[in-house]
Amino acid sequence: PSSHEYRFVYEPMTWADAQRYCRRMNSDLATIATMEDMKTLNKMAVMNNMVYTSYSYRAWIGLYDDVDSWRWSLSDSGFYRTGEDSFRKWQSGEPNNWMSTERCGMVTGEGLWQDGPCSSARRPVCANITGPGVSFVLVQSEMNWTEAQSFCRKQYSDLASIRNESENQQVQQLVPAGTKVWTGLYRDGWKWSAGSRFSFSYWKSTEPNNNNGNEKCVLATFDALGKWEDWRCDVEKAFICSSKSVVSSPSSHEYRFVYEPMTWADAQRYCRRMNSDLATIATMEDMKTLNKMAVMNNMVYTSYSYRAWIGLYDDVDSWRWSLSDSGFYRTGEDSFRKWQSGEPNNWMSTERCGMVTGEGLWQDGPCSSARRPVCANITGPGVSFVLVQSGMNWTEAQSFCRKQHSDLASIRNESENQQVQQLVPAGTKVWTGLYRDGWKWSAGSRFSFSYWKSTEPNNSNGNEKCVLATFDALGKWEDWRCDVEKAFICSS
Repeated sequence: PSSHEYRFVYEPMTWADAQRYCRRMNSDLATIATMEDMKTLNKMAVMNNMVYTSYSYRAWIGLYDDVDSWRWSLSDSGFYRTGEDSFRKWQSGEPNNWMSTERCGMVTGEGLWQDGPCSSARRPVCANITGPGVSFVLVQSEMNWTEAQSFCRKQYSDLASIRNESENQQVQQLVPAGTKVWTGLYRDGWKWSAGSRFSFSYWKSTEPNNNNGNEKCVLATFDALGKWEDWRCDVEKAFICSSKSVVSSPSSHEYRFVYEPMTWADAQRYCRRMNSDLATIATMEDMKTLNKMAVMNNMVYTSYSYRAWIGLYDDVDSWRWSLSDSGFYRTGEDSFRKWQSGEPNNWMSTERCGMVTGEGLWQDGPCSSARRPVCANITGPGVSFVLVQSGMNWTEAQSFCRKQHSDLASIRNESENQQVQQLVPAGTKVWTGLYRDGWKWSAGSRFSFSYWKSTEPNNSNGNEKCVLATFDALGKWEDWRCDVEKAFICSS
């Protein structure tokens, strides 16, 4: 049984209107937490109620792309004083998630931050944390962000978190002019409208693709088993509201399909008006429930039918530091950013990790890129940065920094950004502890269960930030432009 109660609303709305609608009904745009939920929605979907002028059989779910979901590899909250984990120094125009692939953070030789593809090979900046102190090390080997994270955690503390301007300068001094280095910053943007954590996914094979760079909301495509696509949030589709199940059912939520096509935002508003939210899907049981509930004929659109919005969206701003210790950051320091202009851009939808360039500017990059990380050494209130000389991906850099130092470098202010910059050779980029965890549920729960189609999420055209369950594909998920009107699912 499904973890949610779902309700399809076949009146097409944008994702935002669907969310509002569900919330008015004391629910939210559908959260899909399990495959059971997807099965439930696929059964519930009335395909003929989701026929639009284009892309029929789709309904908004609660998933959306939180473009601001940048965080640091070093997640120890004690490492950050209040606000230090949100220190940012983005270069102008950054982060831009270019081509929807940039989810990792870099620092340029100018000490400015950019987002870049996590798969890029760059030198990371690792952090050596000794008590309150931290030092940064520029690793001389290039690696992807994940490798850099692992390397920094093994050899130091973690990829560099940059908590302030001083640390950013320290990192910048390590970065050679004209280069970019990995920092611990990365972006994990997909969130459920209802707020639960995004873990279960059911994307189509090419989704999410952030097509045209503006697909921030998610449709379930019920002519593809309910698989998910990211989509423009302003498209009007049917949608699904869901609420936490109060009956003894395997599903964690109560779902309600709304077959009136709305954009993701409208569907979210609708669900919230109903005292719910766009559907959160937490388990496969939830997916099974939704697949059962989905009335395919109610999701026939002019194109891409059998889809309904769920609550998952890509929070492109969900950047955070690897070092999550709140005690390490003073007020506002955890949100310091120094993005390079145009960064973070999540190019090709692959850039979820943060780098510092030799200019001290930040970029997002692919976490899989091989870069040298900057680790932080924390000694009491002090921090020093160490640039690790080996290239590794961001995860390896995080692991390396945590083992050998304190964590990947968090940059809390301009001073720390300069410290990191001084470590970064010109023309290189190093890993810091900044990363983006972008997919979020509209209802606010943590994103863990996922049910993407095999090519999803693909952020096609760079603008697919919301998630559809595609019920002609077992309710599997696609990222989709949030402005497309689809049916949607509310859940509570």
